Amino acid sequence: MKRIAFLALAIAASSAFVGCGSDNDPAPKSKSELLMAKSWRVTAQTESVGTATQDTFSSEDACTKDDLAKFIANGIFIADEGKTKCDPSDPQQFAGNWALTSNESKLLITVFIAAIEFDINELSENKMVLTTQETDRGVTTTTRTTYVGE
Repeated sequence: MKRIAFLALAIAASSAFVGCGSDNDPAPKSKSELLMAKSWRVTAQTESVGTATQDTFSSEDACTKDDLAKFIANGIFIADEGKTKCDPSDPQQFAGNWALTSNESKLLITVFIAAIEFDINELSENKMVLTTQETDRGVTTTTRTTYVGE
């Protein structure tokens, strides 16, 4: 009887150790992998000047709210007009480049001749939050944009 109880205890203990092994846990995705895993659509955007914050997303046209950002291998960035285009004569997509900078804490997007570097505030499999600051004539505007992965 003692042998059966000991055997049951040994099996239970070994199962606990096997279940806790890190060999079965998937490695966390890198920021590049998270960016490239999905297309990203803006769901919220605010602009702040000093202590005043304004919602700039709610006033956007519906044809802009379905636009997508795609990050592809080799640093290719694709801006896609989504299901509805504001101007039917506009191309469905246009390309640029992207790169992670500053120890992967910033995202640099270059389209045509414009380059914007964003602070990565949050990046998960389903959500991305980016901020950027612009100073004009001594006034700093901070734009915070929230994306959902699709």
